Amino acid sequence: MFFITGDLSVMDEEMLYLMMFNKNLLKNYNLEDPYELVRQGKWTLDKLHSMAQGVNKDLDGNGIFDENDLYGFANDYATAHIHFYAAGGTTAKLDKNGIPYLTLMSERNQEVIERIASLYHDKNSVINASELKGTWTTLRVMRETDKTLFSAGCVYNIPYYRNMTSDYGILPLPKHSEDQENYCHLVASNGATAFTIPISLTGEAVERTCVILAALSANSEEAVAAHYEINLKSKNARDVESQEMLEIIFNTKYYDLAKVYRWTAYANTLETKVIVAAIKEPGTFASKYEANKTAAETAMKATYEFFK
Repeated sequence: MFFITGDLSVMDEEMLYLMMFNKNLLKNYNLEDPYELVRQGKWTLDKLHSMAQGVNKDLDGNGIFDENDLYGFANDYATAHIHFYAAGGTTAKLDKNGIPYLTLMSERNQEVIERIASLYHDKNSVINASELKGTWTTLRVMRETDKTLFSAGCVYNIPYYRNMTSDYGILPLPKHSEDQENYCHLVASNGATAFTIPISLTGEAVERTCVILAALSANSEEAVAAHYEINLKSKNARDVESQEMLEIIFNTKYYDLAKVYRWTAYANTLETKVIVAAIKEPGTFASKYEANKTAAETAMKATYEFFK
């Protein structure tokens, strides 16, 4: 292994995407219990969309929907890809010989991306942060002031809402359909810490470093567990159901190869240039994939040759 993460750091779990919902709005609109939907495997994109469609209102009565109004779902195109991974989508895998290959082009992935696009283009029910003045900061205020029913974020966002007046709950990301076996939660590897031993270390320095890493890992397990039990679950989660949901999220995390290694040019990954771009412009998935496939394959080959 060339690098590791785990109890050496909390970031492999802090950088997990999830959903939050406003309990007051859920009650006011007499909607289904999302916790029970999760338990029954019925928490899907279709269910999220249908529940969000029932919650929208021009609160200030000016005929313009903006940050002063009520929406069923809030996120942004920039992070819309989280639903692709939550649907079990991948951009690359390893074959039986450990050689990477691209997996993005498939009928199922195209169907998933089009389904996500239909959600994000429902302007009556969904608000995108990039369309707001102040973007993410404004969206955070909207969450805190009962203007969004559902919203997406990361585990590390949860403590920000400790002083929120209205009760909120935590949910896994929705599955693509009820047929999907498990919920899936991508680690945002661009923000998750990993550890490596540089090739410049030799001899006893390597052995000493390995001993230190092992000791830190062993002694960090209890501290990390306490961090989540006390700081996250007890202090910041508002109910035992949210604690249950967090366990589902933590137990279904995974990494995506092309995201980890940023295949294609920096900041122009398959994730941004194909998945997000096709969600923004429905019907363009195949053409955007073809336009970026060669660059991704070249970068993928270079990574493999480097580590081989």
